[in-house]
Amino acid sequence: MSRHHYSQTFKRLLVVCKLAMLIIVIGSFLVSCTTDPPVPKPRTYPRLELPERNPQIVSPADCPFEFTFPDYASVKKGKTFFNEEPPHPCWFDLAIPELNANIFMSYHEISDRKDFERLVRDAYKINTQINKRSDYMEEIPVRNNAGIGGMAFVFEGAAASPMHFYLSDTTSHFLKGALYYGNQVRPDSLAPATVFIKEDINRLLGSFRWK
Repeated sequence: MSRHHYSQTFKRLLVVCKLAMLIIVIGSFLVSCTTDPPVPKPRTYPRLELPERNPQIVSPADCPFEFTFPDYASVKKGKTFFNEEPPHPCWFDLAIPELNANIFMSYHEISDRKDFERLVRDAYKINTQINKRSDYMEEIPVRNNAGIGGMAFVFEGAAASPMHFYLSDTTSHFLKGALYYGNQVRPDSLAPATVFIKEDINRLLGSFRWK
């Protein structure tokens, strides 16, 4: 076989190789254009075990009232308030260790309409601050069968607290309550616990009685 024949054969093989490489490159490009980019999987959270509900009458010491709340919560008396004595002995938490939550309760004696209006203003100031980080705040008037009234505030989104409330007779008694978690607020992962506790707070409001 002549040297010229070998040269022609080599050139043909070189052309075939170049065509094959070109086809592979074009094919890879087309595949990358038509294949959807990888989508990160949504973050998952461990399944939340909700405690059993066994309603009981709660009548904290030094407090002129009682209400119904399940026994998964226990009364923890407040010992300090900003490193000082609480303004009244009837300051306590409803501690819910299974859900790493607390309902902070603070009671105030009032002597006249000005006291009542001041405490209502303070409650709204706190709720305004919480609402800055929430997606939505709903104000719900409260009036139970005993004629006891007040207001509940429900927050949606990454608010520090999902629910606040107050109850008062407007002349002698004023009680504030606020639900908080002991861990970082993640609305999606805490949603089942929040719905669960809100239901029992609503029952608390409905069963509340002054003594």
